[in-house]
Parts: sequence; structure tokens; C-alpha cells
Amino acid sequence: MIINVRRQLHWQRRLVCDATTLMLWAAWLWLCRPLFGAVATLCGSRAGAHFSAAGPALSCTPASIETSAMLLAGTSVILLLWKQVTARQALRPRLAALPDYAAHFGLDEQDIQRSRNSSVCVVHHDEHGRIVQIQARSASC
Repeated sequence: MIINVRRQLHWQRRLVCDATTLMLWAAWLWLCRPLFGAVATLCGSRAGAHFSAAGPALSCTPASIETSAMLLAGTSVILLLWKQVTARQALRPRLAALPDYAAHFGLDEQDIQRSRNSSVCVVHHDEHGRIVQIQARSASC
């Protein structure tokens, strides 16, 4: 299950997360440059040959295996550190107890308990929709 709490973050934190994600994706794609060129060459496209004309970032010499491994390890370490930095303890929701319900609705605790234990209960409301009374009834077949 993926929990998305992006809307609860401040805009500054979202901006930092987005910028960091963009930077890491750019580094990953930069590491994959030789693969893109090889695939383009295998498909018969001349795009692989035109990588050098695309711009200075693509025209630089391919990184060595050691440099690529170092960049990959560095990216992994940055992701692990980022996970530790952004990890927060989730607040556990406080479960409402019977006295809380009774105080909130202005009802007797015994009425609530009887209603919980019965198979049928009738809830009476006032004209504003507030609960004013709960009657526990036994189910009749």
C-alpha cells in the first residue's frame, strides 16, 4: 500500500523533494546514455551517432565502469540517507473510549453499552441531527 502524504507537506519541503527526485532521475538517465546509444544503433537509427551533436552534456566521453559504479553507489547512498532524513514517526490515532462517546453525545454510558451489546438499537435525533437518545431492542424473528 502506498501512502501519499504529499498534500500535507509544506511547499518548501515538496520543492526540495521534487528537485532531489529530478536530480536523481537525471543522474540515472545520464548513467544510461551508453545504453540509449547502443539501442538506437541496433534499431538502425542514426540517433546514436548524433548524440555527440545533441549538446555538450551528451557529447562528453562515456564514463568508465568504475565511475559509473561510483555514481550508482552514491545515488543509492543519497536515496537511503534521504529516506532516513524524511522518515517521521506516524502518530497513532487515539481510540475513543466509552466515556469519550458518552461525554461527546451527552448520553449515559450504560445506554451506549446496552446498545452495543444489542442486535438492534434505535437512535433518536433532534431537529439539528444531534443524538438525544439510544434505545436498545432485542431482535425479533
